[in-house]
Amino acid sequence: MAKVLLLQAATHRWRIERTQPLGLMYLASTLRARGHQPRIFDLRTFDDCEPERARPVLRDFKPDVLGISSHSPESPVMYRLAAMAREERPDLPIFVGGSHATNYPDETLAQGPQIDAAVIGEGERTLLELIDAWGSDSPLSAIAGCVVRGPNGPERTAPREPIEDLDSLPFPAWDLIDMQAYYRYPRLGVIAARREYMLMLTSRGCPYDCAYCHHNMGRRYRPRSAGNVVDEIERLYCDYGVREIVIADDSFNLIRERVHKICEMILERGLKIAITFPTGIRGDVLDDETLVLLRRAGTYRIMFAIETATPRLQKLINKNVDFPKLERAMHTAHKLGMLLHGAVMLGLPTETEQEMRDTVRYIRRSPLHTIGLYRATPYKGCELFEIAKRMGIELPDSSSTMSLWESNVNLSAEPLETVNRISRNAYFQFYGNPLRMLSLISRLPNKLLMLPLLVKLFIKNIRGYG
Repeated sequence: MAKVLLLQAATHRWRIERTQPLGLMYLASTLRARGHQPRIFDLRTFDDCEPERARPVLRDFKPDVLGISSHSPESPVMYRLAAMAREERPDLPIFVGGSHATNYPDETLAQGPQIDAAVIGEGERTLLELIDAWGSDSPLSAIAGCVVRGPNGPERTAPREPIEDLDSLPFPAWDLIDMQAYYRYPRLGVIAARREYMLMLTSRGCPYDCAYCHHNMGRRYRPRSAGNVVDEIERLYCDYGVREIVIADDSFNLIRERVHKICEMILERGLKIAITFPTGIRGDVLDDETLVLLRRAGTYRIMFAIETATPRLQKLINKNVDFPKLERAMHTAHKLGMLLHGAVMLGLPTETEQEMRDTVRYIRRSPLHTIGLYRATPYKGCELFEIAKRMGIELPDSSSTMSLWESNVNLSAEPLETVNRISRNAYFQFYGNPLRMLSLISRLPNKLLMLPLLVKLFIKNIRGYG
């Protein structure tokens, strides 16, 4: 059996929220179930995120296989880690995964000559088979779900079918990370009710066709059973002292009966847990009864993805929000005492200044307590990328230079300076409402911790659109 070192690449950017490497934790538990010996090392648990911190681990652990996970902004660090590993161990097989490898596999192998294979999408089964193939000198090109280094360049292997029975996966390897280390940094969603939290996925895949999404987990919705989800929450609660669950699904609430069952089981088992949804709640399919149950089960904050208030652009990006239903859900959640966060995207393809102002006006009049203003960023693998190409927009050679906040790529009909000015002013206009601020402060958990952090982030956001 193999010793497998799993590294999480990281970059030191103030806007990057740090949270547990759930993908690596699933890989580790799957590897361990097959008799392998995994170890996780996460650069995000260090203030400087310096890749050299991994060198002593490589020397001490002496892995048989190295795996590296990376998002696109972290990809330069991924390449540095691969180069360092090859320097230390010339014969070490190096496999990479994560959203960057999934969407830029050819670029990954071209820019990382030390990398032997890039895993596309879900990695649990693919990594197991890559390890087996390497150990038996079998060709990697026979392994589905990756791009491998061939004699004539990168070779894409057969596509891999997604894992249908997610209940068959072992729970993430919580024991292989230092949980306390993650409590020191802003987490996904930033606002926290309890210090002791854990990231969680209750489903994979999303059937919606939003143009800005990578669909890294596929377009078919694959939910875990309610019992399996609550069993995990109970394990975390009883064995690890976790008191808050951060659910990061792409689409948590697509099956109403399943959501109700999860909430009812949490209540039946007496789990006094805080729950927050910083990403995947589809607001226009939330009804009043579901919101009441979510609140009773411990939900204190929900993110509503609005993106744009312009019907034309809603259709262009395939979001197609049902605004009357969305607004009812937001007002019901507000009445139930929840915190409401809104996600808004400015600089969409062909978006005019008036359309941007219409979106800002919409969120100003909404019951939202906080907002995230993002730049429409055409990462490869998203429909926005194809739209940008059709518009004749020159895109950077490397995706690592683009960001949801600071990208110089402008898809709108206005100058970039206009997009930045509207974004900057939107923060003042939104948070300048005293009733909104009073509502936020009254509902904000951990006020002594959260208020200074939110003020700091507000100031940095303003400067970021300088």
